[in-house]
Formats: sequence, structure tokens, C-alpha cells
Amino acid sequence: MISQLKERLGTQLTFQQYASVASYISSFSYSTTVSIASASLLLEINIELMEDVLNTLTDIGTLQRDHVIRCPECLFLIETIKAVEITNDFFKKIYCHCCENDIEADASDVDVFYSLTKNN
Repeated sequence: MISQLKERLGTQLTFQQYASVASYISSFSYSTTVSIASASLLLEINIELMEDVLNTLTDIGTLQRDHVIRCPECLFLIETIKAVEITNDFFKKIYCHCCENDIEADASDVDVFYSLTKNN
């Protein structure tokens, strides 16, 4: 995994950052999910570079990317959707079981999370 990451990202990460990414990913269970922002803060890697790291790990099959609708009222994660559904005019009426309201979600209510693929 790290050799493939190094091959794609080269010197964008330091040796210590590559080691931190490897250690972090190896600590995941199949139920672990992570956002770009949380990984960036934890590993002290700038957010744009962390997005490249997570997307590269997705491209090589280590992680999978999920798009999740978050309730704009209570922030509860309501439903996983396919990325192809998300366009600038994305709109969906959906029921939030947490705050017990019908909500109207748009593209700004969709978050991206990463988790281990079942192949690992």
C-alpha cells in the first residue's frame, strides 16, 4: 500500500508522514470511517494533500469512498448514496429518524467518508 502511495505522490509527503498514514490505516477496522478533515487534523497533513492521499488509497483499492446525506437540522447521517447522484442540482426529500422530521437535502448536505474495502 505505502509503496503504491509513494509511487503516486512521490515527495509530497515526508517519510514520517508516510509512516503515519500507514500506521493510521492499519489501525482501521471495517467499521471505521474517516473524513478528509478528521484525517488531516489527526495526521497533521494539509487538507488538500490529505484528500489526495485518501483518493489515491481509494484508487489502489485500500479504501472505499462513500457519500452520505447528513441531516441539516441535527447532523445525523441518514443515507449512503452513489456519487453519480450528486450534481449541482441534487435535491432529495428524506426522513430523518433522529430528529423525526422530513428534510430537504441538497448537495451541501452530502459528506464524503472513507473506509476499508472488504478486500483488505
